[in-house]
Amino acid sequence: MMKKTLLALTAALSFNAAANPYLEFDLNYVYDNDFVANEDFSQTAVTGRYGFNFNENSDTFQHKVEAYFGFGLTDDSVLNSEVELTHFWGLSYRPTYKINNDWDVFARVSHGRFYVEVDAINASDTETGYGLGASYKGFNLSFEQFDDINFVNLGYSFKY
Repeated sequence: MMKKTLLALTAALSFNAAANPYLEFDLNYVYDNDFVANEDFSQTAVTGRYGFNFNENSDTFQHKVEAYFGFGLTDDSVLNSEVELTHFWGLSYRPTYKINNDWDVFARVSHGRFYVEVDAINASDTETGYGLGASYKGFNLSFEQFDDINFVNLGYSFKY
């Protein structure tokens, strides 16, 4: 048992040394223009991302992998029902093109699970999404779409 634990710890530390980790926190505007019966849905959420940049020293193209978790801050009323995106989580691949030392543009392909509460009834769905964004000195602005659910994200990345 001790050998397996030491092996797992060694693998995790070498993975962490091979890739440069970062944290990102986003404020999200979440909306669906045709949620149900042509009714709109929108709310505010926050997302935390823990990512690895596999080639941070590249002057042009970088590969990043992220795990994310988020939750809704507000709810909305749709057809006299209270709707809330309670929480969501998933994984993303984020290819990034460095324009210069300050500016990046990136795409994001994500796969996530979303949990919604409608009048105290819980539902969940797994979806694949895509998006585009730009970053200036760690500040990020991006757009992501999962099926009909759209996210406009404003965030900041911390390297450590």
